Amino acid sequence: MNNNRVLTTCICLSAIVSASAAQQPNAGQILKETGVKGGLVVHLGCGDGKLTAALRANSSYLVHGLDEDAKSIEKARDHISSKGLYGEVSVEQWSQKVLPYNDNVVNLLVAEDLGDVSMDEVMRVLCPNGVAYIKGKKTVKPRPSDIDEWTHFLHDADGNAVAKDKKVATPKHLQWEAEPKRTRDHDAQASISAMTSSNGRIFYILDEGPTSLVHHPAKWKLIARDAFNGKLLWKRGIGSWMTHLNLFRSGPANLPRLLVSVGDYVYVTLGFGEPISMLDAATGRTVRTYKGSENTEELIFYKNILLAVIGDPDIMNKEAPKIYGYWQLSVDRKPDIEKYIVAYQVSTGDILWKKTEENLAYLTPLSLTAHNDRVFFLDNENLHCVNSKTGDHLWDAPMPTKGLFLRNYAPTVVAHDDVVLCLTWNKLRSFSIADGDTLWEHKGAIGFAAPGDLFVIDGLAWTIPMTSSIWSGNRLDKDGKPTTGIPIPKENFIGNGGEEIWGIDIHTGRVERSFPRMELLPGGHHHRCYRNKATERYLICSRRGLEYIDLDGDNHINNWWVRGVCQYGVMPCNGLMYVPPHPCQCFGEIKFDGFHALGAARATREREINARLMKGPAYGKVMFAADNRTPSTSRQDLIWAPPVRNPDSDDWPTYRHDITRSGCASTDVPADLEKKWEANVGDKLSSVVVAQNKLFVSAVDKQTVYCLDAATGKRLWKFIAAGPVDSPPTVDGAMAIFGCRNGHVYALRVSDGELVWRFRAAPVDRRTVVRERLESVWPVHGSVLVVNGTVYFAAGHTSYLDGGIRLYGLDAGTGDVKYSTTISSDGASREGAMPDVLISDGQSIVMRFRSYDLSLKETKRPKPAMILANTGLLEDCWGHRWNWELGGGDTFGKLLAFDARVAYGVQTYYTFLKYDKSMQPGTHSGHLHQKYSRYVPGQFPAGTRLFARPNNSRRDSAPQRKQKRTLKANSHKWNRKTSLQFRAMVLAGSVLFGAGWKDSEKIFQENPDRSNDSVLRVISANDGEMLREYPLKAEPVFDGMAAAYGRLYLAMKNGKILCLTGK
Repeated sequence: MNNNRVLTTCICLSAIVSASAAQQPNAGQILKETGVKGGLVVHLGCGDGKLTAALRANSSYLVHGLDEDAKSIEKARDHISSKGLYGEVSVEQWSQKVLPYNDNVVNLLVAEDLGDVSMDEVMRVLCPNGVAYIKGKKTVKPRPSDIDEWTHFLHDADGNAVAKDKKVATPKHLQWEAEPKRTRDHDAQASISAMTSSNGRIFYILDEGPTSLVHHPAKWKLIARDAFNGKLLWKRGIGSWMTHLNLFRSGPANLPRLLVSVGDYVYVTLGFGEPISMLDAATGRTVRTYKGSENTEELIFYKNILLAVIGDPDIMNKEAPKIYGYWQLSVDRKPDIEKYIVAYQVSTGDILWKKTEENLAYLTPLSLTAHNDRVFFLDNENLHCVNSKTGDHLWDAPMPTKGLFLRNYAPTVVAHDDVVLCLTWNKLRSFSIADGDTLWEHKGAIGFAAPGDLFVIDGLAWTIPMTSSIWSGNRLDKDGKPTTGIPIPKENFIGNGGEEIWGIDIHTGRVERSFPRMELLPGGHHHRCYRNKATERYLICSRRGLEYIDLDGDNHINNWWVRGVCQYGVMPCNGLMYVPPHPCQCFGEIKFDGFHALGAARATREREINARLMKGPAYGKVMFAADNRTPSTSRQDLIWAPPVRNPDSDDWPTYRHDITRSGCASTDVPADLEKKWEANVGDKLSSVVVAQNKLFVSAVDKQTVYCLDAATGKRLWKFIAAGPVDSPPTVDGAMAIFGCRNGHVYALRVSDGELVWRFRAAPVDRRTVVRERLESVWPVHGSVLVVNGTVYFAAGHTSYLDGGIRLYGLDAGTGDVKYSTTISSDGASREGAMPDVLISDGQSIVMRFRSYDLSLKETKRPKPAMILANTGLLEDCWGHRWNWELGGGDTFGKLLAFDARVAYGVQTYYTFLKYDKSMQPGTHSGHLHQKYSRYVPGQFPAGTRLFARPNNSRRDSAPQRKQKRTLKANSHKWNRKTSLQFRAMVLAGSVLFGAGWKDSEKIFQENPDRSNDSVLRVISANDGEMLREYPLKAEPVFDGMAAAYGRLYLAMKNGKILCLTGK
């Protein structure tokens, strides 16, 4: 009887448990019920991680789990790793009331129990239209009414590039960051053609071809990201497009108008000659194509009508070789092709009407606009107005233009309220929408290598005339063509010859407001080569960076440290400023490069609630004795400081071997090599360090540091951090110490990977999405600097955002703070700073252009010199305008390795093209910038130059502050042209090891997408002769080579570590 009762009880309990489990929604149900189709997902109370991992339904999701139980986190990590998902899905221990995320960054938060986290806190981290799914109940955060979208190149179909966004202001906060850091080449076609935003997503067209290797083909893609956290959602390939060889700043002006996004759909031509496609904005899948829309040149969306200009976009590629400069406003000839305007019903694809008049062949780019149920367009004679639903002619108004606009310039047309305005270089006219009558006229304006600015805000038409870079210094070549400037006297421009920024009443033409242009916009050089943008409060200009002209007050500010991409510019919407990557070099010491979404000051500010230092299980159990390293005393007459020696000459214990980051080993490695071992670590790898017979490497995106046996490659241990580790640890004594992109620094016991201590460098724990992973707003580079028992590092992105950069010096043995300082810069300041892996000569510390003593007090830059990397040491994009340098002059390159006597470097020939006329082909004409579209096989500078420069006494060699950008002006011991694109280099005794891939002019090859041949070369340090060459199965990681114990170690892009030893 008792047994039956027990059995009955067990069955009932089992049924209850089964029923409870059945009631728990699975990941598919959650995603379906919430409607979230990508972005950042947070699972609060993640437990064993099974649901957490399942919430990553595809690659458009990034999932982060939090749980207060350490054992649950361990189980979750094991489960997620077994699925091969760690990094895309990550978990960590968390028990705070404040969630560790930016405002407005989470798309979906899932929890059964919020614990101590309030619903207000949940709503803080959710992005607009983000969803909280708590105990099966769905709560949606509404989109604020005071932020706007940006659906077209010029905001909307009316051509008025003004966002109705009250939250966009001067940037002070990083919302997110994405790749790439730089676009392809300064002298070539802009790598971003278009960008729009709708319904919480952004869309853009980008050339993903290799940076500064123009002789490699373009890889144009249409890309979608979440607008509030930057998570990649999808990509679509684009076929024939504008040649990437087109002269920079040369347009075409209508290229950004081939992309429109409205609501949940994207409208785009996926290649020149391709029809307009309607894509699902969440997935990128094609929903519909529009029949007869092949050869669309531009398109706009208005009230469920798609308006397309049909012609021949490929004419721009035919024009590219003819361009002699970016000063041509138009081409004076008759049209080669016919054009027509087609109106499609968006939802069905049916053609509503079609305009085929003969004079449409002169249709000016960007003039097609729609407003008040009317469509406007401009040809060489008139501004035309037709009914948007029927295409019926309503009126024409005289507005003559001259020539064909096949370059960067075009007239500007804006429709607003009951007027339509047209701006050309010589006139600004306002017309009545009702009948086309001319209301008033002023002089005109033009942008720098761009159409003129015209914004309508609160009934005033604002123009920002550019003059000094247009007419000043105009020069002609022998054929009478402008090479610099346009011969238009400044008196021809609006605003008293361009001296003032005017706000003109759109109905009367009366100047109601004005600003002195030179007082608000900085002088020097030239305006950026793109249209400015605006909000209802700010004119957002780009004379030097981003200048905000406050129309409601006097809070004007010049931001020198940030700027947009050529031809397109920036995009203000969603309460943020979207700043695409660009190829500009100006202000390299302070400029924040990359693809960023920037916000104004945050509304909420967390207070510090948890201790910075956490002591691990191995705390106090590790013997630590500081190694006092002193620099050579006989060095003051040298150009650069000799490397500071490591305690053990056989080791490579830190990034680039030593605290001076020399890349010079203290061990000899023979030229005759063979493979000793190969280890498959997997994932994107960092460079390596080798010490105490162990090799340390980071699997960056998996957030994992690995320790291998240096002699066998056998894995000894691994440690999972709470964020990406972008470079290898520094081994000092019995500890491996590294920074993490989650804003912390970790110290592990070398023998077993046990945690000794962890220090939070970030002022608070606040994270966002950076390059597809969660990171702190104050990240720390993996490779910390250890000098005399003190661990030095920087935390932050730039001194201009989020309160600036934090510099620390910690006691290596205890993790206690010994020194600290904060570098914070006002947006208008030109005295900013950028973080980097720190460098030291044993007496001073260098962080790019800043120098400090060992107590972190700022000092003058030390002499002799240390490496100055204006890109940052870890940047691997190879931009031709950025180099490491060592004492100035001709000791610069993409990679440097040096000892006390000689420095060796790799230079890309693209660095010299603008300044060395001997490299310019006979077809070069006009301005110094290259005309790549006229290059033929043999004229592109494939390969690199390898050089050696002696560390001459300053008495014998005067210091040179600027880089010498001509091939013959050098003091090299030797230099050699090589076919190899080096990506890693190590100096070991009398030989130089260089690894990379063999380069060629791939745009002229039948199969340009074929993978490159990767090799390792052994080179004589004495004369540059190649001694040996070994094939590699994959390209090396950038700067991913080390030498220790007579062996050579390479981290490879296929996720493997290769160890080579003497035969």
